[in-house]
Amino acid sequence: MCLTEKGFGSVGVSSDCARHRGSRLNEMFSSLTDSDVVFDSVFEPVFWTVDYVTRWFGTVFVCLVVILTGSIMVISYVVLLPLVLYKYSPLWIAWHLCYGNWIIVMISFHYYKAITTPPGYPPTEKNDTPFVSVCKKCIIPKPARTHHCGICNRCILKMDHHCPWLNNCVGHFNHRYFFSFCLSMTLGCIYCSISGRNLFLEAYNALEHIKHLDMEKPGIPVTGMGLLIGLLPPGQTNFQTPATPYTLKDKMIYKSIIYMWVLTSTAGVALGALTFWHAVLISRGETSIERHTNSKEMKRMMKQGRVYRSPFNYGRLNNWKIFLGVERTSHWVTRVLLPSGHAPHGRNEPLKKERPKWKSEYPMTEGQLRSKRDEFWDTAPAFDGRKEIWDALRAAALAAECNDLELAQAIVDGACITLPHGSLTESYDELGNRYQLPAYTLAPPVNLISETCSESKVSESTQKQAQPPPCRQEFQLRVRLSTGKDVRLTASMADSIAELKKQLEEQEEIVMNRQRWFFSGKLLTDKTRLQDAKIQRDFVVQISVMRFESHPDLKSLTDLFSVAVSQSSSADNGSTTVTEMDLIDF
Repeated sequence: MCLTEKGFGSVGVSSDCARHRGSRLNEMFSSLTDSDVVFDSVFEPVFWTVDYVTRWFGTVFVCLVVILTGSIMVISYVVLLPLVLYKYSPLWIAWHLCYGNWIIVMISFHYYKAITTPPGYPPTEKNDTPFVSVCKKCIIPKPARTHHCGICNRCILKMDHHCPWLNNCVGHFNHRYFFSFCLSMTLGCIYCSISGRNLFLEAYNALEHIKHLDMEKPGIPVTGMGLLIGLLPPGQTNFQTPATPYTLKDKMIYKSIIYMWVLTSTAGVALGALTFWHAVLISRGETSIERHTNSKEMKRMMKQGRVYRSPFNYGRLNNWKIFLGVERTSHWVTRVLLPSGHAPHGRNEPLKKERPKWKSEYPMTEGQLRSKRDEFWDTAPAFDGRKEIWDALRAAALAAECNDLELAQAIVDGACITLPHGSLTESYDELGNRYQLPAYTLAPPVNLISETCSESKVSESTQKQAQPPPCRQEFQLRVRLSTGKDVRLTASMADSIAELKKQLEEQEEIVMNRQRWFFSGKLLTDKTRLQDAKIQRDFVVQISVMRFESHPDLKSLTDLFSVAVSQSSSADNGSTTVTEMDLIDF
Protein backbone atom coordinates (compact mmCIF):
# COMPACT_ATOMS: atom_id res chain seq x y z
CA MET A 1 0.00 0.00 0.00
CA CYS A 2 1.27 3.50 -0.91
CA LEU A 3 2.27 5.60 2.06
CA THR A 4 0.11 8.48 0.89
CA GLU A 5 -3.02 6.40 1.54
CA LYS A 6 -2.10 6.24 5.21
CA GLY A 7 -1.72 9.98 5.50
CA PHE A 8 2.02 10.28 5.18
CA GLY A 9 1.63 12.77 2.33
CA SER A 10 4.75 13.91 0.53
CA VAL A 11 6.93 11.53 2.51
CA GLY A 12 5.45 8.59 0.68
CA VAL A 13 5.85 10.27 -2.70
CA SER A 14 9.52 11.07 -2.06
CA SER A 15 10.13 7.52 -0.83
CA ASP A 16 8.61 6.05 -3.99
CA CYS A 17 10.68 8.39 -6.14
CA ALA A 18 13.85 7.43 -4.32
CA ARG A 19 13.05 3.73 -4.67
CA HIS A 20 12.28 4.16 -8.38
CA ARG A 21 15.48 6.14 -8.94
CA GLY A 22 17.50 3.51 -7.12
CA SER A 23 15.96 0.81 -9.29
CA ARG A 24 16.85 2.73 -12.45
CA LEU A 25 20.40 3.29 -11.26
CA ASN A 26 20.72 -0.41 -10.50
CA GLU A 27 19.54 -1.27 -14.02
CA MET A 28 21.97 1.19 -15.55
CA PHE A 29 24.83 -0.17 -13.45
CA SER A 30 24.00 -3.74 -14.42
CA SER A 31 23.84 -2.86 -18.12
CA LEU A 32 27.19 -1.06 -18.03
CA THR A 33 29.00 -3.68 -15.94
CA ASP A 34 30.20 -6.74 -17.84
CA SER A 35 31.93 -9.89 -16.62
CA ASP A 36 35.42 -8.44 -17.16
CA VAL A 37 34.72 -5.49 -14.85
CA VAL A 38 33.30 -7.78 -12.18
CA PHE A 39 36.32 -10.10 -12.47
CA ASP A 40 38.77 -7.19 -12.17
CA SER A 41 36.91 -5.80 -9.16
CA VAL A 42 36.79 -9.12 -7.31
CA PHE A 43 40.43 -10.01 -7.93
CA GLU A 44 41.82 -6.50 -7.51
CA PRO A 45 43.43 -7.38 -4.12
CA VAL A 46 45.07 -10.43 -5.68
CA PHE A 47 46.41 -8.38 -8.59
CA TRP A 48 47.72 -5.73 -6.19
CA THR A 49 49.49 -8.36 -4.07
CA VAL A 50 51.12 -9.98 -7.10
CA ASP A 51 52.28 -6.61 -8.41
CA TYR A 52 53.69 -5.66 -5.01
CA VAL A 53 55.58 -8.94 -4.60
CA THR A 54 56.89 -8.84 -8.17
CA ARG A 55 58.10 -5.27 -7.73
CA TRP A 56 60.15 -6.08 -4.63
CA PHE A 57 61.38 -9.53 -5.71
CA GLY A 58 62.55 -8.40 -9.15
CA THR A 59 66.14 -7.99 -7.97
CA VAL A 60 66.05 -11.47 -6.43
CA PHE A 61 64.89 -12.99 -9.72
CA VAL A 62 67.66 -11.21 -11.64
CA CYS A 63 70.30 -12.45 -9.18
CA LEU A 64 68.88 -15.97 -9.48
CA VAL A 65 69.22 -15.89 -13.28
CA VAL A 66 72.81 -14.63 -13.01
CA ILE A 67 73.76 -17.30 -10.44
CA LEU A 68 72.21 -20.21 -12.35
CA THR A 69 73.65 -19.09 -15.68
CA GLY A 70 77.05 -18.49 -14.11
CA SER A 71 77.08 -21.95 -12.51
CA ILE A 72 76.46 -23.57 -15.90
CA MET A 73 79.28 -21.53 -17.43
CA VAL A 74 81.70 -22.56 -14.65
CA ILE A 75 80.80 -26.24 -15.02
CA SER A 76 81.22 -25.99 -18.80
CA TYR A 77 84.74 -24.54 -18.56
CA VAL A 78 85.99 -26.44 -15.49
CA VAL A 79 84.37 -29.85 -15.94
CA LEU A 80 83.24 -30.32 -19.53
CA LEU A 81 86.06 -28.58 -21.39
CA PRO A 82 88.80 -30.98 -20.15
CA LEU A 83 86.61 -33.95 -21.08
CA VAL A 84 85.98 -32.50 -24.55
CA LEU A 85 89.68 -31.88 -25.11
CA TYR A 86 90.46 -35.44 -24.02
CA LYS A 87 87.76 -37.37 -25.90
CA TYR A 88 86.90 -35.53 -29.14
CA SER A 89 88.75 -34.90 -32.40
CA PRO A 90 90.17 -31.45 -33.24
CA LEU A 91 87.24 -30.71 -35.57
CA TRP A 92 84.65 -31.40 -32.87
CA ILE A 93 86.72 -29.46 -30.34
CA ALA A 94 86.69 -26.40 -32.62
CA TRP A 95 82.93 -26.74 -33.11
CA HIS A 96 82.21 -26.94 -29.37
CA LEU A 97 84.50 -24.02 -28.56
CA CYS A 98 83.06 -21.73 -31.27
CA TYR A 99 79.41 -22.55 -30.71
CA GLY A 100 79.63 -22.58 -26.92
CA ASN A 101 81.41 -19.24 -26.67
CA TRP A 102 79.05 -17.67 -29.25
CA ILE A 103 76.04 -18.74 -27.18
CA ILE A 104 77.59 -17.35 -23.99
CA VAL A 105 78.28 -13.98 -25.63
CA MET A 106 74.75 -13.76 -27.08
CA ILE A 107 73.12 -14.63 -23.75
CA SER A 108 75.23 -12.20 -21.72
CA PHE A 109 74.87 -9.29 -24.16
CA HIS A 110 71.11 -9.50 -24.70
CA TYR A 111 70.31 -10.11 -21.04
CA TYR A 112 72.34 -7.07 -20.00
CA LYS A 113 70.71 -4.90 -22.68
CA ALA A 114 67.22 -6.14 -21.81
CA ILE A 115 67.75 -5.18 -18.15
CA THR A 116 69.43 -1.81 -18.64
CA THR A 117 67.51 -0.50 -21.69
CA PRO A 118 64.37 1.48 -20.76
CA PRO A 119 61.30 0.17 -22.61
CA GLY A 120 60.23 3.69 -23.60
CA TYR A 121 57.94 6.13 -21.82
CA PRO A 122 55.58 8.84 -23.06
CA PRO A 123 56.07 12.38 -21.71
CA THR A 124 54.78 12.82 -18.17
CA GLU A 125 53.90 16.52 -18.42
CA LYS A 126 50.20 17.27 -18.51
CA ASN A 127 49.21 19.66 -21.30
CA ASP A 128 46.30 20.59 -23.50
CA THR A 129 47.86 19.46 -26.78
CA PRO A 130 45.60 17.15 -28.84
CA PHE A 131 46.60 13.50 -28.58
CA VAL A 132 45.42 9.92 -29.11
CA SER A 133 44.08 8.86 -25.72
CA VAL A 134 44.46 9.52 -22.01
CA CYS A 135 45.57 6.99 -19.40
CA LYS A 136 43.12 6.73 -16.50
CA LYS A 137 45.92 5.86 -14.09
CA CYS A 138 48.44 8.58 -15.01
CA ILE A 139 45.88 11.11 -16.30
CA ILE A 140 48.28 12.08 -19.10
CA PRO A 141 48.08 11.71 -22.90
CA LYS A 142 49.76 8.71 -24.47
CA PRO A 143 50.55 7.44 -27.99
CA ALA A 144 49.05 4.43 -29.72
CA ARG A 145 49.99 0.90 -28.55
CA THR A 146 50.91 2.36 -25.14
CA HIS A 147 49.67 0.65 -21.98
CA HIS A 148 49.94 1.24 -18.25
CA CYS A 149 52.11 -1.12 -16.18
CA GLY A 150 50.79 -1.66 -12.67
CA ILE A 151 54.19 -2.85 -11.41
CA CYS A 152 56.25 0.03 -12.81
CA ASN A 153 53.28 2.36 -12.20
CA ARG A 154 53.75 4.23 -15.49
CA CYS A 155 52.83 3.97 -19.16
CA ILE A 156 55.07 1.95 -21.50
CA LEU A 157 55.45 2.47 -25.25
CA LYS A 158 54.36 -0.60 -27.24
CA MET A 159 54.20 -2.62 -24.02
CA ASP A 160 54.32 -6.42 -24.27
CA HIS A 161 54.46 -7.45 -20.59
CA HIS A 162 56.37 -6.91 -17.35
CA CYS A 163 59.09 -9.55 -16.97
CA PRO A 164 60.11 -10.30 -13.35
CA TRP A 165 63.25 -12.11 -14.56
CA LEU A 166 64.41 -8.82 -16.07
CA ASN A 167 62.95 -6.62 -13.33
CA ASN A 168 61.87 -4.43 -16.22
CA CYS A 169 59.01 -3.96 -18.66
CA VAL A 170 59.33 -5.33 -22.18
CA GLY A 171 58.45 -2.49 -24.52
CA HIS A 172 59.38 -0.69 -27.70
CA PHE A 173 63.12 -0.27 -27.10
CA ASN A 174 64.03 -3.58 -25.40
CA HIS A 175 61.58 -6.08 -26.93
CA ARG A 176 64.21 -7.32 -29.40
CA TYR A 177 66.77 -7.81 -26.60
CA PHE A 178 64.25 -9.82 -24.57
CA PHE A 179 63.37 -12.16 -27.43
CA SER A 180 67.03 -12.59 -28.47
CA PHE A 181 67.93 -13.49 -24.89
CA CYS A 182 65.13 -16.08 -24.70
CA LEU A 183 66.14 -17.58 -28.05
CA SER A 184 69.86 -17.68 -27.16
CA MET A 185 69.16 -19.21 -23.76
CA THR A 186 66.91 -21.84 -25.33
CA LEU A 187 69.58 -22.76 -27.90
CA GLY A 188 72.19 -22.93 -25.14
CA CYS A 189 70.03 -25.21 -22.99
CA ILE A 190 69.32 -27.50 -25.95
CA TYR A 191 73.04 -27.61 -26.77
CA CYS A 192 74.01 -28.55 -23.21
CA SER A 193 71.21 -31.10 -22.93
CA ILE A 194 72.04 -32.90 -26.19
CA SER A 195 75.83 -32.75 -25.99
CA GLY A 196 75.86 -33.73 -22.30
CA ARG A 197 73.41 -36.62 -22.50
CA ASN A 198 76.07 -39.37 -22.65
CA LEU A 199 78.09 -37.69 -19.89
CA PHE A 200 74.93 -37.49 -17.79
CA LEU A 201 74.28 -41.23 -18.18
CA GLU A 202 77.90 -42.06 -17.31
CA ALA A 203 77.83 -39.79 -14.26
CA TYR A 204 74.51 -41.21 -13.08
CA ASN A 205 75.75 -44.81 -13.40
CA ALA A 206 79.01 -43.90 -11.66
CA LEU A 207 77.17 -42.42 -8.67
CA GLU A 208 74.97 -45.49 -8.44
CA HIS A 209 78.09 -47.67 -8.46
CA ILE A 210 79.65 -45.52 -5.73
CA LYS A 211 76.56 -45.95 -3.56
CA HIS A 212 76.75 -49.71 -4.07
CA LEU A 213 80.42 -49.76 -3.02
CA ASP A 214 79.68 -47.71 0.10
CA MET A 215 77.07 -50.25 1.18
CA GLU A 216 79.54 -53.18 0.79
CA LYS A 217 82.64 -51.49 2.30
CA PRO A 218 84.55 -54.06 4.49
CA GLY A 219 86.11 -53.34 7.90
CA ILE A 220 85.58 -53.43 11.71
CA PRO A 221 84.17 -50.33 13.37
CA VAL A 222 86.37 -48.47 15.88
CA THR A 223 85.08 -48.50 19.48
CA GLY A 224 86.21 -47.44 22.96
CA MET A 225 89.01 -44.90 23.33
CA GLY A 226 89.62 -44.86 19.60
CA LEU A 227 86.09 -43.58 19.07
CA LEU A 228 86.67 -40.79 21.63
CA ILE A 229 89.99 -39.49 20.32
CA GLY A 230 89.31 -40.42 16.70
CA LEU A 231 92.76 -41.95 16.24
CA LEU A 232 94.69 -45.05 17.36
CA PRO A 233 98.44 -45.41 17.58
CA PRO A 234 100.05 -47.16 14.61
CA GLY A 235 100.07 -50.92 14.93
CA GLN A 236 97.25 -51.00 17.50
CA THR A 237 94.23 -50.60 15.20
CA ASN A 238 92.16 -53.50 14.02
CA PHE A 239 90.26 -51.33 11.44
CA GLN A 240 91.75 -52.35 8.12
CA THR A 241 89.86 -50.76 5.17
CA PRO A 242 91.23 -50.79 1.60
CA ALA A 243 91.60 -47.50 -0.31
CA THR A 244 88.43 -46.37 -2.09
CA PRO A 245 88.44 -46.56 -5.95
CA TYR A 246 87.05 -42.96 -6.18
CA THR A 247 87.83 -39.56 -4.74
CA LEU A 248 85.78 -36.58 -3.57
CA LYS A 249 86.73 -34.76 -6.78
CA ASP A 250 85.20 -37.54 -8.85
CA LYS A 251 81.95 -37.35 -6.92
CA MET A 252 81.78 -33.56 -7.37
CA ILE A 253 82.36 -33.89 -11.12
CA TYR A 254 79.61 -36.47 -11.48
CA LYS A 255 77.14 -34.41 -9.45
CA SER A 256 77.99 -31.25 -11.43
CA ILE A 257 77.28 -33.02 -14.72
CA ILE A 258 73.93 -34.29 -13.42
CA TYR A 259 73.01 -30.83 -12.08
CA MET A 260 73.85 -29.16 -15.39
CA TRP A 261 71.89 -31.65 -17.49
CA VAL A 262 68.76 -31.55 -15.32
CA LEU A 263 68.76 -27.73 -15.11
CA THR A 264 69.34 -27.13 -18.83
CA SER A 265 66.80 -29.77 -19.88
CA THR A 266 63.98 -28.39 -17.73
CA ALA A 267 64.82 -24.76 -18.51
CA GLY A 268 65.08 -25.57 -22.21
CA VAL A 269 61.55 -27.01 -22.30
CA ALA A 270 59.96 -24.14 -20.35
CA LEU A 271 61.89 -21.35 -22.06
CA GLY A 272 61.46 -22.98 -25.45
CA ALA A 273 57.68 -22.89 -25.09
CA LEU A 274 57.82 -19.20 -24.09
CA THR A 275 60.11 -18.37 -27.01
CA PHE A 276 57.85 -20.19 -29.47
CA TRP A 277 54.80 -18.28 -28.23
CA HIS A 278 56.52 -14.92 -28.63
CA ALA A 279 57.71 -15.94 -32.10
CA VAL A 280 54.08 -16.58 -33.08
CA LEU A 281 53.07 -13.14 -31.77
CA ILE A 282 55.90 -11.44 -33.66
CA SER A 283 54.87 -13.23 -36.85
CA ARG A 284 51.38 -11.77 -36.42
CA GLY A 285 52.71 -8.27 -35.72
CA GLU A 286 51.15 -8.01 -32.27
CA THR A 287 52.17 -7.93 -28.61
CA SER A 288 50.93 -10.06 -25.73
CA ILE A 289 48.45 -7.35 -24.71
CA GLU A 290 47.27 -6.71 -28.26
CA ARG A 291 46.63 -10.40 -28.68
CA HIS A 292 43.68 -10.19 -26.25
CA THR A 293 42.25 -7.14 -28.03
CA ASN A 294 42.65 -8.71 -31.46
CA SER A 295 41.00 -11.95 -30.36
CA LYS A 296 37.97 -10.02 -29.09
CA GLU A 297 37.74 -8.06 -32.33
CA MET A 298 38.06 -11.27 -34.32
CA LYS A 299 35.15 -12.87 -32.46
CA ARG A 300 33.05 -9.73 -32.78
CA MET A 301 33.59 -9.45 -36.52
CA MET A 302 33.13 -13.18 -37.02
CA LYS A 303 29.60 -12.83 -35.69
CA GLN A 304 29.03 -10.15 -38.33
CA GLY A 305 30.38 -12.40 -41.07
CA ARG A 306 33.53 -10.33 -41.55
CA VAL A 307 37.24 -11.13 -41.35
CA TYR A 308 39.46 -9.16 -38.98
CA ARG A 309 43.11 -8.36 -39.61
CA SER A 310 45.36 -6.34 -37.34
CA PRO A 311 46.48 -3.05 -38.93
CA PHE A 312 50.02 -3.72 -37.66
CA ASN A 313 50.31 -7.08 -39.45
CA TYR A 314 52.43 -6.57 -42.57
CA GLY A 315 53.07 -10.24 -43.33
CA ARG A 316 55.33 -12.73 -41.56
CA LEU A 317 58.59 -11.80 -43.29
CA ASN A 318 58.02 -8.05 -43.03
CA ASN A 319 57.01 -8.38 -39.39
CA TRP A 320 60.29 -10.12 -38.59
CA LYS A 321 62.31 -7.58 -40.58
CA ILE A 322 60.64 -4.74 -38.71
CA PHE A 323 61.11 -6.40 -35.33
CA LEU A 324 64.77 -7.31 -35.87
CA GLY A 325 65.65 -4.08 -37.69
CA VAL A 326 66.72 -5.86 -40.89
CA GLU A 327 66.94 -3.37 -43.76
CA ARG A 328 69.30 -5.22 -46.09
CA THR A 329 70.60 -8.78 -46.48
CA SER A 330 73.82 -8.24 -44.53
CA HIS A 331 71.82 -7.25 -41.45
CA TRP A 332 70.76 -10.88 -40.95
CA VAL A 333 74.39 -11.50 -39.94
CA THR A 334 75.43 -8.22 -38.35
CA ARG A 335 72.16 -7.53 -36.48
CA VAL A 336 70.73 -11.01 -35.85
CA LEU A 337 73.55 -13.57 -35.63
CA LEU A 338 75.91 -11.13 -33.91
CA PRO A 339 75.29 -8.84 -30.91
CA SER A 340 73.95 -5.49 -32.08
CA GLY A 341 72.73 -2.46 -30.17
CA HIS A 342 70.95 -0.75 -33.08
CA ALA A 343 67.81 1.22 -32.26
CA PRO A 344 64.42 -0.19 -33.29
CA HIS A 345 62.25 1.28 -36.01
CA GLY A 346 60.77 4.53 -34.84
CA ARG A 347 63.85 6.42 -33.74
CA ASN A 348 67.18 6.58 -35.54
CA GLU A 349 67.84 10.16 -34.48
CA PRO A 350 65.96 12.13 -31.81
CA LEU A 351 63.77 14.97 -32.98
CA LYS A 352 65.76 18.19 -33.20
CA LYS A 353 64.65 21.50 -31.73
CA GLU A 354 65.52 23.54 -34.82
CA ARG A 355 62.57 24.30 -37.07
CA PRO A 356 63.00 25.00 -40.78
CA LYS A 357 63.22 28.65 -41.81
CA TRP A 358 61.72 29.62 -45.13
CA LYS A 359 60.36 32.64 -46.95
CA SER A 360 57.19 32.62 -48.99
CA GLU A 361 57.27 33.81 -52.60
CA TYR A 362 54.39 36.15 -51.80
CA PRO A 363 53.23 37.62 -48.47
CA MET A 364 51.02 35.10 -46.70
CA THR A 365 48.51 35.67 -43.92
CA GLU A 366 47.83 33.26 -41.09
CA GLY A 367 44.56 32.22 -42.68
CA GLN A 368 46.25 31.51 -46.00
CA LEU A 369 48.88 29.44 -44.21
CA ARG A 370 46.21 27.37 -42.47
CA SER A 371 44.40 26.87 -45.76
CA LYS A 372 47.63 25.81 -47.45
CA ARG A 373 48.37 23.33 -44.66
CA ASP A 374 44.86 21.89 -44.71
CA GLU A 375 45.11 21.49 -48.45
CA PHE A 376 48.30 19.46 -48.07
CA TRP A 377 47.07 17.24 -45.24
CA ASP A 378 43.80 16.54 -47.06
CA THR A 379 45.58 15.39 -50.21
CA ALA A 380 48.70 13.79 -48.67
CA PRO A 381 47.12 10.31 -48.23
CA ALA A 382 46.53 10.28 -52.00
CA PHE A 383 50.30 10.04 -52.45
CA ASP A 384 52.49 7.08 -51.51
CA GLY A 385 52.33 5.84 -47.94
CA ARG A 386 49.71 4.95 -45.36
CA LYS A 387 47.03 7.26 -44.04
CA GLU A 388 47.67 6.47 -40.38
CA ILE A 389 51.32 7.50 -40.80
CA TRP A 390 50.28 10.78 -42.43
CA ASP A 391 47.92 11.44 -39.52
CA ALA A 392 50.69 10.67 -37.02
CA LEU A 393 53.04 13.07 -38.82
CA ARG A 394 50.34 15.74 -38.77
CA ALA A 395 49.91 15.41 -34.99
CA ALA A 396 53.69 15.35 -34.46
CA ALA A 397 54.13 18.48 -36.60
CA LEU A 398 51.49 20.30 -34.57
CA ALA A 399 53.12 19.28 -31.27
CA ALA A 400 56.58 20.30 -32.53
CA GLU A 401 55.28 23.71 -33.61
CA CYS A 402 53.92 24.15 -30.07
CA ASN A 403 57.47 23.44 -28.78
CA ASP A 404 56.36 20.16 -27.17
CA LEU A 405 59.16 17.99 -28.56
CA GLU A 406 58.62 15.19 -26.05
CA LEU A 407 55.04 14.80 -27.17
CA ALA A 408 56.07 14.89 -30.84
CA GLN A 409 58.79 12.30 -30.18
CA ALA A 410 56.32 10.04 -28.38
CA ILE A 411 53.91 10.24 -31.33
CA VAL A 412 56.72 9.34 -33.74
CA ASP A 413 57.89 6.43 -31.57
CA GLY A 414 54.36 5.13 -31.06
CA ALA A 415 53.75 5.03 -34.82
CA CYS A 416 57.19 3.39 -35.41
CA ILE A 417 58.36 6.22 -37.66
CA THR A 418 62.08 6.51 -38.40
CA LEU A 419 63.75 9.92 -38.59
CA PRO A 420 67.16 9.45 -40.24
CA HIS A 421 68.11 13.13 -39.82
CA GLY A 422 66.13 14.01 -36.71
CA SER A 423 63.63 16.12 -38.66
CA LEU A 424 60.04 15.59 -39.75
CA THR A 425 60.89 16.81 -43.24
CA GLU A 426 61.98 13.26 -44.13
CA SER A 427 60.82 10.08 -42.43
CA TYR A 428 60.16 6.39 -43.08
CA ASP A 429 57.59 3.93 -41.82
CA GLU A 430 58.17 0.29 -40.87
CA LEU A 431 57.80 -0.88 -44.49
CA GLY A 432 60.40 1.57 -45.76
CA ASN A 433 57.93 4.01 -47.35
CA ARG A 434 59.33 7.52 -47.54
CA TYR A 435 57.39 10.55 -46.29
CA GLN A 436 58.37 14.16 -47.01
CA LEU A 437 56.79 17.20 -45.38
CA PRO A 438 57.11 20.66 -46.91
CA ALA A 439 58.51 23.43 -44.75
CA TYR A 440 55.21 25.30 -44.50
CA THR A 441 53.66 22.39 -42.56
CA LEU A 442 56.33 22.61 -39.86
CA ALA A 443 56.89 26.35 -39.38
CA PRO A 444 55.40 29.67 -40.54
CA PRO A 445 57.33 31.76 -43.08
CA VAL A 446 59.54 34.61 -41.94
CA ASN A 447 57.40 37.04 -43.93
CA LEU A 448 54.10 35.93 -42.39
CA ILE A 449 51.52 38.71 -42.21
CA SER A 450 49.35 38.95 -39.13
CA GLU A 451 45.59 38.81 -39.50
CA THR A 452 45.35 42.39 -38.16
CA CYS A 453 47.35 43.87 -41.03
CA SER A 454 45.59 45.99 -43.53
CA GLU A 455 44.30 44.21 -46.59
CA SER A 456 45.45 47.09 -48.74
CA LYS A 457 49.07 46.55 -47.74
CA VAL A 458 48.80 42.89 -48.60
CA SER A 459 47.36 43.63 -52.01
CA GLU A 460 50.05 46.24 -52.69
CA SER A 461 52.92 43.91 -51.86
CA THR A 462 51.30 41.15 -53.87
CA GLN A 463 50.96 43.39 -56.92
CA LYS A 464 54.61 44.41 -56.68
CA GLN A 465 55.80 40.83 -56.76
CA ALA A 466 53.31 39.65 -59.38
CA GLN A 467 54.50 39.42 -62.95
CA PRO A 468 52.46 40.87 -65.81
CA PRO A 469 50.44 38.16 -67.51
CA PRO A 470 51.36 37.28 -71.08
CA CYS A 471 49.08 37.56 -74.10
CA ARG A 472 45.90 35.55 -73.78
CA GLN A 473 45.45 32.77 -76.35
CA GLU A 474 42.46 30.66 -75.45
CA PHE A 475 42.14 26.92 -76.00
CA GLN A 476 40.05 24.05 -74.70
CA LEU A 477 41.66 22.45 -71.63
CA ARG A 478 40.61 18.89 -70.91
CA VAL A 479 40.20 17.94 -67.24
CA ARG A 480 39.20 14.55 -65.84
CA LEU A 481 37.24 14.38 -62.58
CA SER A 482 37.73 11.63 -60.01
CA THR A 483 34.17 10.55 -60.83
CA GLY A 484 35.36 9.55 -64.32
CA LYS A 485 33.77 12.46 -66.17
CA ASP A 486 35.78 14.52 -68.68
CA VAL A 487 35.15 18.26 -68.81
CA ARG A 488 36.52 20.90 -71.20
CA LEU A 489 37.30 24.39 -69.92
CA THR A 490 38.15 27.54 -71.84
CA ALA A 491 41.65 28.47 -70.69
CA SER A 492 44.85 30.23 -71.64
CA MET A 493 48.45 29.79 -70.59
CA ALA A 494 48.17 32.88 -68.38
CA ASP A 495 45.22 31.54 -66.38
CA SER A 496 45.79 30.47 -62.79
CA ILE A 497 44.39 27.35 -61.18
CA ALA A 498 42.12 29.51 -59.01
CA GLU A 499 40.49 31.01 -62.09
CA LEU A 500 39.99 27.58 -63.61
CA LYS A 501 38.52 26.30 -60.35
CA LYS A 502 35.99 29.10 -60.40
CA GLN A 503 35.09 28.28 -64.01
CA LEU A 504 34.64 24.61 -63.12
CA GLU A 505 32.45 25.60 -60.18
CA GLU A 506 30.17 27.61 -62.46
CA GLN A 507 30.06 24.86 -65.06
CA GLU A 508 29.78 21.70 -62.94
CA GLU A 509 28.60 23.15 -59.59
CA ILE A 510 31.64 21.81 -57.72
CA VAL A 511 32.72 24.29 -55.06
CA MET A 512 36.33 25.42 -55.19
CA ASN A 513 37.37 24.08 -51.80
CA ARG A 514 36.39 20.57 -52.92
CA GLN A 515 38.66 20.65 -55.98
CA ARG A 516 42.22 19.28 -55.90
CA TRP A 517 44.08 19.72 -59.20
CA PHE A 518 46.95 17.33 -60.04
CA PHE A 519 49.34 17.23 -62.97
CA SER A 520 52.25 14.79 -63.39
CA GLY A 521 51.65 13.55 -59.83
CA LYS A 522 52.02 17.03 -58.29
CA LEU A 523 49.40 19.11 -56.53
CA LEU A 524 48.72 22.43 -58.27
CA THR A 525 48.20 25.40 -55.95
CA ASP A 526 45.77 28.22 -56.63
CA LYS A 527 48.56 30.64 -57.60
CA THR A 528 50.07 28.30 -60.18
CA ARG A 529 49.60 29.32 -63.81
CA LEU A 530 49.33 26.88 -66.68
CA GLN A 531 52.54 28.17 -68.23
CA ASP A 532 54.39 27.61 -64.92
CA ALA A 533 53.21 24.00 -64.77
CA LYS A 534 53.98 23.55 -68.50
CA ILE A 535 50.47 22.32 -69.24
CA GLN A 536 49.81 22.24 -72.97
CA ARG A 537 46.47 22.21 -74.73
CA ASP A 538 46.65 18.46 -75.50
CA PHE A 539 47.36 17.45 -71.90
CA VAL A 540 44.82 16.12 -69.39
CA VAL A 541 44.66 17.49 -65.85
CA GLN A 542 43.39 15.23 -63.05
CA ILE A 543 40.92 16.69 -60.54
CA SER A 544 40.12 14.97 -57.26
CA VAL A 545 36.69 15.95 -55.92
CA MET A 546 36.76 15.81 -52.13
CA ARG A 547 33.69 14.72 -50.21
CA PHE A 548 34.02 17.11 -47.29
CA GLU A 549 32.70 20.63 -47.26
CA SER A 550 35.16 22.11 -44.79
CA HIS A 551 38.53 21.30 -43.37
CA PRO A 552 39.01 19.93 -39.86
CA ASP A 553 40.09 22.51 -37.38
CA LEU A 554 42.76 22.19 -34.73
CA LYS A 555 40.38 20.98 -32.05
CA SER A 556 39.25 17.99 -34.14
CA LEU A 557 42.81 16.72 -34.58
CA THR A 558 42.45 14.46 -31.54
CA ASP A 559 39.56 12.56 -33.10
CA LEU A 560 41.27 12.40 -36.50
CA PHE A 561 44.49 10.96 -35.08
CA SER A 562 42.84 8.62 -32.57
CA VAL A 563 40.80 6.94 -35.31
CA ALA A 564 43.97 6.39 -37.35
CA VAL A 565 46.64 5.12 -34.95
CA SER A 566 45.13 4.06 -31.60
CA GLN A 567 43.94 0.63 -32.70
CA SER A 568 45.54 -1.40 -29.92
CA SER A 569 45.28 0.92 -26.92
CA SER A 570 41.81 -0.29 -25.89
CA ALA A 571 43.32 -3.43 -24.31
CA ASP A 572 44.90 -1.32 -21.57
CA ASN A 573 43.08 -1.71 -18.29
CA GLY A 574 43.65 1.97 -17.62
CA SER A 575 42.98 3.74 -20.91
CA THR A 576 40.16 4.92 -23.09
CA THR A 577 40.53 5.03 -26.87
CA VAL A 578 39.04 3.93 -30.16
CA THR A 579 39.18 0.31 -31.22
CA GLU A 580 40.96 -1.05 -34.28
CA MET A 581 37.63 -1.76 -35.90
CA ASP A 582 36.96 1.97 -36.11
CA LEU A 583 40.10 2.40 -38.23
CA ILE A 584 38.96 -0.21 -40.71
CA ASP A 585 35.46 1.30 -40.93
CA PHE A 586 36.99 4.76 -41.28
